[in-house]
Amino acid sequence: MSASPESPCVRVVSVVEQRLVLVARALVGVGQVHRVLGLLDQEIAPPRCFGTDAVELVKQTLSQGLVALLARAAWQQRPVWNPNTGKSRMSRGWELPSLPVLRFSEATFEFLVHLSYHEPRPPGTNRHPWRFGNELPVRPLPLGDQLVFWLAFKTFPNQARIRDWAGQPLILAQPLTRWVIPQAFDRPPDDDTPIPLPDFHAALAQPDFSALLELLRDEAIRNGVQAEWVKHRSIRRHEVETLATRQRETLDGFLDALDQANRRDLGLYLLPIARQVLPVADSPRWWGRELDFSGLRLADRAALYEQLLVLPHALQRLGHWNAQARRVGYLDDDYTASQFWKARWEEEQGDSLVATAANLLRELDFGAVGLSTTPPRSNPAESAGRSTL
Repeated sequence: MSASPESPCVRVVSVVEQRLVLVARALVGVGQVHRVLGLLDQEIAPPRCFGTDAVELVKQTLSQGLVALLARAAWQQRPVWNPNTGKSRMSRGWELPSLPVLRFSEATFEFLVHLSYHEPRPPGTNRHPWRFGNELPVRPLPLGDQLVFWLAFKTFPNQARIRDWAGQPLILAQPLTRWVIPQAFDRPPDDDTPIPLPDFHAALAQPDFSALLELLRDEAIRNGVQAEWVKHRSIRRHEVETLATRQRETLDGFLDALDQANRRDLGLYLLPIARQVLPVADSPRWWGRELDFSGLRLADRAALYEQLLVLPHALQRLGHWNAQARRVGYLDDDYTASQFWKARWEEEQGDSLVATAANLLRELDFGAVGLSTTPPRSNPAESAGRSTL
């Protein structure tokens, strides 16, 4: 990039610094992802320091690009519950009770630098020196940081350095990242480092977080469906066990926090996931169908299936919430909230989904988890339309 002295408003960056700007642009959807993928495979050391223009260009790209990205996500109109007024209305994202204010820390810049540059290392040494051996300190991060992490996992899902960062406890401890991306990325099988749980209670106390949950709802649904199909198709037992464990920890913590914050309506996103998965999940054996169970006792096999059926277990909890909503009377304080819940529940066919989930769990109780010879069914997620994000 270049500029003449008569054009002081044009930012000037070096060729090396340009990599950082191109990666930032790709994350917010205004750059060429395939071009950036080629850059990420190259080994090049980062500059010793970045110029002011490069830093300001990254800031400008993120601030403007993320606003445009969330605006696209907000276009679809849907029923939204306003806890401040106790009323619901058909709203687009920019009509939410509050709009998220995104703030960033130095973690975003550090992450983009690690993603954009890879200093050449002697043959035989660890290609990614921060992979699990150099854990980053766990701390709360602003929502802007969490949104950038999620976009990186979405944009470059198979990039090695992205997978390394996804396994960092710092990333797994962030509520937004953990909620919107249930797919777990592998840590080594012999790595038993405790994974910190996100503090959903503190996050839901922030109106900005609740607003982002509304805006990213469709993305969470799409990723939730993909996570169930990962457990269906994967041939690696460690992968599906890790994914199921993190799914259950995340959902339990998230639903607990929703209950405490009186925002049960935000848990209804699980019903569209179930509507796409349960019609093809003919038995508990649908989960883990491609796994090799040879050498496992029947009791161990049943325990594994019990671990994999995260979605049916979560639906049982939503069913209890629905039963409570039906008992709310006209003069009760929560009447309008219960009416909103019941309307959404009927629209999403909640009773049928909970009954199907209960039947799947009942099969587990009876021990009907023998080896399956049923061929896999087609994947509805592969033909479904992509999210607007």
